[in-house]
Amino acid sequence: MFDANGHCWRVGDRKFSSKAMAVEYACRTGEQVHFEFFNDFYHSLDWSTEPAQSLHELYRARAEQLLSSYDRVILLLSGGSDSTAMVNIFLQNGLRPHQVVSHTVINSSINKNAVTNVEITRSASKTAKLCMELGVPYRVINLWDNIKNVEYDYHWFDTADSRMSIDNLIKFEGVNNDREIRKMVDSGKKVCLVSGFEKPRVFIHEGYFQAGHLDIPLTQNFYSKNKGLHKERFYTTKDMPTIEIKQCHTIIKHYEKHVPDYEKLLVHTADFNVDQYYATINDVLYEGLWKDRDYFTLGKLASSKKYTHLEEVMPDHKIVKSYKGLVRDFYKSINSEKYINDFLLHPSGRISNSAYADMKGFYSNFYKIKKLNANESAK
Repeated sequence: MFDANGHCWRVGDRKFSSKAMAVEYACRTGEQVHFEFFNDFYHSLDWSTEPAQSLHELYRARAEQLLSSYDRVILLLSGGSDSTAMVNIFLQNGLRPHQVVSHTVINSSINKNAVTNVEITRSASKTAKLCMELGVPYRVINLWDNIKNVEYDYHWFDTADSRMSIDNLIKFEGVNNDREIRKMVDSGKKVCLVSGFEKPRVFIHEGYFQAGHLDIPLTQNFYSKNKGLHKERFYTTKDMPTIEIKQCHTIIKHYEKHVPDYEKLLVHTADFNVDQYYATINDVLYEGLWKDRDYFTLGKLASSKKYTHLEEVMPDHKIVKSYKGLVRDFYKSINSEKYINDFLLHPSGRISNSAYADMKGFYSNFYKIKKLNANESAK
């Protein structure tokens, strides 16, 4: 089935809101896993025609659309490029969200400068200061305050997003049970949490520039059960697909004009350099809203360390033990070599030769934008 956020994983004729359950079923049946993200809708769009509006015009329209659709709009600020640009879109256009919120994990073993929290401390704090100067409320939720609600058992797989990360359920319980947010929801307000998801992934595939939706970035922190809260992605949205199409054309133009070896760099392979790609397009898509040199960021690959930090510093905590046992048993029950990155039984109990093991990503359909080395579109 599709969850409330519009995505699912399909195996044969069955649809799953849980990626883990889809993979488990695929291992039993021998069928392939397919990610579905409004595939029919996105296939119906004209990706070859660049929208006339500028990116900033489209960004502002999206912010206005969200404010008109909900009683309370809460922006989630992680300190990364996408969420920082999103918050700045509101601030620079005089548009007022109800709150801007970041979340951390702070306890006796983890402080504000730990890898888990450092992007909030060093990057989000800059944007937070601007929020407060402009009178927009900003606060930080300590996810550990609701740790009593976290229980890693097999019911977790029904709630989990696409990642087998220990922070998964901690975020879900910490944000959804936050007192201020729950008070708004319980009062009958239509409350929306907005995440800065996601930059498009443009590839060269079969002689065309194409775009596709990867499950990992688009579905993280989007759960099948949201306890009365609405969730929205700011950039990738069925409500305003012109943003994504405009971003794709902007990326293609930049590579064609400024990156001589783009035909090699953008080829769709398993070795695609994600960090290099994002470093290239961040300043292009978020001009005036974000500059890589002005903000601290762990990067997409290095940021995986923050997902294992809790395990490293609190290995004997009951939550860590139950989580590791659950994930280890699950990974052993599936075809780990096929579905887990860097398959190997690691001494930590994870099945991987890296500190952070997770399931491999799945793409939705690909959508043709423009033929390579030609001015013609994909029509």
